Amino acid sequence: MNKKFIIGLGLTQIISIIYLFTQDNALLAFINGISLFAIISLVLSGFVFLEHYGYFDIFGYTFKKTYLVLSNKYGVMESSEKQRYASMYDYIQFINDGRKKPSKLFYLYTLIILIEGIILNLIYIYQ
Repeated sequence: MNKKFIIGLGLTQIISIIYLFTQDNALLAFINGISLFAIISLVLSGFVFLEHYGYFDIFGYTFKKTYLVLSNKYGVMESSEKQRYASMYDYIQFINDGRKKPSKLFYLYTLIILIEGIILNLIYIYQ
């Protein structure tokens, strides 16, 4: 797994544990903690999905191009690096060549936790 996935899962677990210790009813807090973990993981997997398909490439290109122009480093770059930032199309082609597919295990894990949270909430409600 990628470092971003592991950091994201760690942060969601920390948030869930903090939420778990702030409730009075332990069972309800556990169920809500799992549901909160599932929702945050779902949002995180949505961002990973969007990042994989390049929805945030415009920000990377804009910031890097602005940095290079304002710092006068664009003039001293090698021609291969200049070609990379010549246009948005060239930048996207360069990024897509090195882009890795996200792990399907992360999406499956998020789906399992989400289903578990829904089932536990239904069990608690109709108990």
